[in-house]
This record gives sequence, C-alpha cells and structure tokens, in this order.
Amino acid sequence: MTLFIAWIIILVGSNSVILCEGESFPTAALPSVMQFENLNITDNFASAIKSLKGLAGIYAIRCVITGAIYIGSTIDLSKRMNEHFFHSSNIHLRNAIAKYGIGAFVFIVVEFVEIIAGTSPSEIKALLLSREQLYLNWLFSLPASCRFNFLPPVQDEVISTRQKLKQQSVQQIKVKTIQIERSSQILKY
Repeated sequence: MTLFIAWIIILVGSNSVILCEGESFPTAALPSVMQFENLNITDNFASAIKSLKGLAGIYAIRCVITGAIYIGSTIDLSKRMNEHFFHSSNIHLRNAIAKYGIGAFVFIVVEFVEIIAGTSPSEIKALLLSREQLYLNWLFSLPASCRFNFLPPVQDEVISTRQKLKQQSVQQIKVKTIQIERSSQILKY
C-alpha cells in the first residue's frame, strides 16, 4: 500500500521547508541530527530504541501525511519514543497515530544533551526545558493544524525553575551536547 505524502522536504542550500496545509514553512529552526523512519517495521523500531537508550535530548515527531509536528524533551529518548508511539499522553498525537499508523511518522532527534555526573534533576529539567523552548517558539509560529503541541510554550516553567535554582545557589548547569559529526550546530554548556 502506498501512502499519499502531503508534505515535501525541499533542500535549498542548508535550509529546507515542509509543506503543511498547502503552505511551506522553513525548517532551519528545527535541526535534525538523527532521524528514524519506517517505524512500523519492527526491526527499525527496535534499532531506534536501541540507538537512543539512555540518551537525553530534544526530539520531534513529524507526521509525513499531514506535516504536523510534536516537539518535546526527555532524559531518555528511547523510553519517550516508545511511550509516544504506544501510550502517548498527547491526545492529538495519539489520535493521529491511531488514524495513520506508526509508519506515517518520523522520529527526529533535534539535539542530544549529555548529562554529566553530579547534575541534579532540577538542573537537567531546567536545561531541557530551556532548549525545548527554542524549538517550541518556532513551532508555535506555525498554524495550529501543523502542530500536535497545544499547550503554551514552557517558558513560564523554565523561568520558575531557573529562579528556584538561583535561590538555592546551584552551580552552573554541567551539561554539554554530544558532538554529532552530521550536526552543523554544536551547542556547548
């Protein structure tokens, strides 16, 4: 069975665009350091889970039929990927997966984040949320039909967490990104 693909990736130098609802949107704000497709094939899904086990970062889930995107952050990408595809807490994403099937979705690692020993859970959460916020700002500039995220961006929670950390005189966040050869943007913390 062949799926009709409603979005197209067009390479324009280092930039690309997605088509969603007949409009094109630049994806330069959403890098892709690793991508997993054809997740309806058991070996592909298992390979993705194995590759991402224990890795933290920012991710996106894109529906290849509608172009809609979900963005999130997690301390364990493999667990979160599995949760989303089989028990997503996001009703919009869950309904789309039920309607189109797992094979109609691509799991994209936007950014890996290495957690350094001794980093507190609140520091990790603050960093992940602040990094996620950058991509949510871009996502919320798109029409609502082009995203699965429907809660407001996480900025208020990030600010609140940062204020708590400052009040507790916590040391600078000890996190750095993993350098991926294919990544053109390496962020260091």
